Parts: sequence; C-alpha cells; structure tokens
Amino acid sequence: MDSSNTFLKLFFHFCQLVRFYTRMGFKAVHEVDGSSISDLGHMLVWGGRGTRMDANIEELLIKWGKRFRPQD
Repeated sequence: MDSSNTFLKLFFHFCQLVRFYTRMGFKAVHEVDGSSISDLGHMLVWGGRGTRMDANIEELLIKWGKRFRPQD
C-alpha cells in the first residue's frame, strides 16, 4: 500500500468520525492543522492533526438516553 492511499483512507476515516460526532450533537471548537505554533502542543498530545469537539453532556443524555436504556 503506498503512502497516498494510506493518507486517503485516514482522511476518509477522519471525515466519517467528524460527521458521526456532529450528528450525535458535538460541535467543532478547534481545528488543529499544524499551521500555527499554537497547534504544536495539541499535535504532541493528540499525536497529529485533528478536530477538537465539545458537547453539552446534559443535552446528549436527553437526546440519546432513551436509545441506550434496556427495553422491557
């Protein structure tokens, strides 16, 4: 497998994850792409580029809580 094919697969997977979490109720708050020196700390902690997403846990529990409860 060549490096360009690997990159495309990883990028596709990244896009799928962002889309999934956005549908769940998360919002992108910071995009780390390595374009500024302030991204260095994030890249070291996260292991590379990415998107930081936040959500209100109370809203998530209201929205998704019923879906994950055991059904009688």
